[in-house]
Amino acid sequence: MKFKVSALIAGIAAIAITAAPTVVQAEPNNSRMGGAELNLTTEQKAQLQQIGQETRSQIESLLTPEQREQLRANASQAPRTGNRQAATAQLNLSDEQISKIQQIRKSSEERMQAVLTAEQLEKIRQFRRK
Repeated sequence: MKFKVSALIAGIAAIAITAAPTVVQAEPNNSRMGGAELNLTTEQKAQLQQIGQETRSQIESLLTPEQREQLRANASQAPRTGNRQAATAQLNLSDEQISKIQQIRKSSEERMQAVLTAEQLEKIRQFRRK
């Protein structure tokens, strides 16, 4: 199974609704990031998926039932429109929710960075500079 580090965090970012840039973005089916091969190991893939699942769960626990329902409805359309931030902006998050989500994302990004090698992180940095 290939792993693209750009969709896992893209999914997290879609849920997180913050403008802060993500360090790693991951998708479970590809290991390319704009042509930069990350060459993730099976263990790295599993760790990144676990972090992503935990992050989504933590963020969803902050949402009201209505916000969770709206998020799921928006997320199902976001891949078609390509605008996940706009889809999640409709959730009308409170300042407290936004602050907590930013904390969760920061922690998640740090955990994901710890899973990657220096070379993988450099490839991500190079890709982001383009």
